[in-house]
Amino acid sequence: AKGVYTLTKTELYGAYAFVSFQRKENGIIVDGNGFTITLDKDTGELCSLSGCWWDNAVFDPPENRLDTEEAWQAFERLCSFKTVYSLSNYDGGELYSGTILHHPQFCGSIDAFTGKASSMQAEMSADGGSDTDPHGYIYASEVALGIGSETPPLEPDVAGSINDIDLQIVNSEAETIASEKLISKDRLKAILCSEPYIKLDPKAELENCELYFNIHNNRYYYAVSFLTPDSLWDSHFYIDASTGSVSFINRTSEEITDESGPYPVEKNLKLAKSAAVHFYPEKCGEYRSALKNRRPAEENEKVREYEFIRYKNGIPVECDSILIRISESGYITLADCSYTNAEFDEPAKADKRKVYDAFRRNSDMELFYDGYYKPDGTVKTYLVYRTESFTLNAD
Repeated sequence: AKGVYTLTKTELYGAYAFVSFQRKENGIIVDGNGFTITLDKDTGELCSLSGCWWDNAVFDPPENRLDTEEAWQAFERLCSFKTVYSLSNYDGGELYSGTILHHPQFCGSIDAFTGKASSMQAEMSADGGSDTDPHGYIYASEVALGIGSETPPLEPDVAGSINDIDLQIVNSEAETIASEKLISKDRLKAILCSEPYIKLDPKAELENCELYFNIHNNRYYYAVSFLTPDSLWDSHFYIDASTGSVSFINRTSEEITDESGPYPVEKNLKLAKSAAVHFYPEKCGEYRSALKNRRPAEENEKVREYEFIRYKNGIPVECDSILIRISESGYITLADCSYTNAEFDEPAKADKRKVYDAFRRNSDMELFYDGYYKPDGTVKTYLVYRTESFTLNAD
């Protein structure tokens, strides 16, 4: 195809040389348009040619676009920063460190003429269009996403605790059960049948049971699975071998219900909170309900996974959460808790101006043409600005 190209990359790998070119229109890069030539690096012989070209695409003239400074001002209006604790373990020890990071909450493209968030993705979806390499996605505010919440922490009402499951299998089970005075295997089914949030079917048959030792909290756990009559899937549980408390549930809801109306969001959220407190009483006080838990019921929604996010010093902790999945009838199919033993940096009040300025110093504002294929095969193009997405250390 005829056009203007710019050399973007040359690379040697093994016996080959790769040369990449990017298409330009009106002096501006066209994202996803260009080609790569593969050559024999010794002889120069052509091995392959691959690329993409939008035929008959129309590109808006850039004369009336925002300049780079105006694009940065638009980005500042659109973007907020979410502060989180990020967990790391550089020395390989048991204790992790919680470092405060700032995540930009807008990682999309900006319309180069209006300064608003680009409408390309929404229009492509409404059009039934396609883009095999889509660019520009928008993270809404944390309220819209339901990441984090101002809801109060869960209140424990039972004694007991469960720590991270990092287990080593116990080979001498009989001797260990006797010497450690652990619950015998034949009691596990009764425990699960009487557990109010599980109520295992008494007809369920034991499929597998192994005793494990948690190297982090020096406790023993049973990993047990049962198969219910007429069920195609096992139900899996972790049970504290000393106390009989359940720390993990994963099973499939196969009961047939005659439920009418929408999924009972608030009713089952109350049940999820109660179950989280019941299964993780000593940890639940650090967790808060995610706002997305209260999103309206979707049509034909039959099951929902409720999430409770861990907070430390008022800041959410990445990857630490309690998950409770509940069917519309109130049947709990998943209970799981992630909790990392860590030392957390002391938080300082974030200066939004400083955070934004630091982000700008470390990022570039790019101007380019983006676009998508419409169902009729034509391409609709957009002139947009986009900046890199990365996180900033609070320091």
